[in-house]
Amino acid sequence: MSGLIGNKIRKVRELKGYSQGFMSEKLHVSQRAYSKMEREEIKLDWHRINEIAQILDLDPIDLVTFDDSLIFHNCSQSGSKHHIQPVSRRAKRAI
Repeated sequence: MSGLIGNKIRKVRELKGYSQGFMSEKLHVSQRAYSKMEREEIKLDWHRINEIAQILDLDPIDLVTFDDSLIFHNCSQSGSKHHIQPVSRRAKRAI
């Protein structure tokens, strides 16, 4: 997977407020191994990307194509501070 998937995973993880420790527990790997995934020192296959996307509550395609230039906001209607939702380009212009 190209496009610095590890960096995209890190950015979404941080937006969700999740630690590397939290992610490593969910993936049943050490924190050090998870850190290597984000730094792309360990190759991520599609199965692992799918697992990470599930933890981050994203579609795997959305994770792979994540564009941090989009604006995200906390969705207060969800009742969860960890829920992020893309703001439409039209709404972005109005901000």
